[in-house]
Amino acid sequence: MFALMIASILLCSCSSDKDNGKNNDDTQPSFETVDPSQAIDLKDYVMIRSDSSSKEVKDAAVDLRMAIQKQCGFLPDLKTDFTGKGDLEIVIGKTKRGGVDGLNKAQYMIKHTEKGFLIAGGSDEATIAALKFFEENLLSPSGVLCTSDFEYKADNSVKIGDKTYDEIKIFVGFILENCSETVISSFKLLGVPASVCDDESKANIVLTADADIKVNTIPKGNWGVSAQNGILYIVGRNDYDVSSVCSYVSEYFSSNKGKFSFKDGVLKMDKNPSKEEF
Repeated sequence: MFALMIASILLCSCSSDKDNGKNNDDTQPSFETVDPSQAIDLKDYVMIRSDSSSKEVKDAAVDLRMAIQKQCGFLPDLKTDFTGKGDLEIVIGKTKRGGVDGLNKAQYMIKHTEKGFLIAGGSDEATIAALKFFEENLLSPSGVLCTSDFEYKADNSVKIGDKTYDEIKIFVGFILENCSETVISSFKLLGVPASVCDDESKANIVLTADADIKVNTIPKGNWGVSAQNGILYIVGRNDYDVSSVCSYVSEYFSSNKGKFSFKDGVLKMDKNPSKEEF
């Protein structure tokens, strides 16, 4: 139950749409696609990844390669930056080719120049999100639906109160410790690095059942979500309560166009659920 709820919350923030060549998602910069007759043909392109790529990036590169085969009918070469080279390249992630400076861990970019495509993020998670965006929004049977000077940059940083994070550190209360992997996986799907933090003072998201101690705005015996001093508390008496909280937060995201942004304050529920907008 918890897995389904937290995934629905977080995935709300990365949805996008295309209509008449434009995306309708105002949570990210807009982009335009071209008519299929003007698409960039990938037949002469070689895919390049770092020789030291993580397993996750390697797998994502292979997934894009297979997507190109399915969409375009041919399988491009996939090589490393140590030995591989092509006149036209699809460069994936941080490589010896460079060009990825200035990105935070939750940002990614897709650009096309006379040398080819660069698809990269400031972290492995962001690079994988960029590859998914490229496949889902730009790749077509005709090629890549973009102009020769195409450039797109996305930022999936998480805002909690007046603080913005490009990496999530999660402190998990003892009765909810089995939930940590689900939360981490959900953030990674958004292109945001996430991991468990053993020191609560260094965390920016806290899953806890100690409402009376950790979050004084949510009375003991109730459950809810509170953003305080740049920290997001998801509070419940047990994992079932936390699942209930996630359901209500999901509604909040839906009504706010999927933006992963919390203002300081509290969204509180009790046995007869009611909402207090924060």
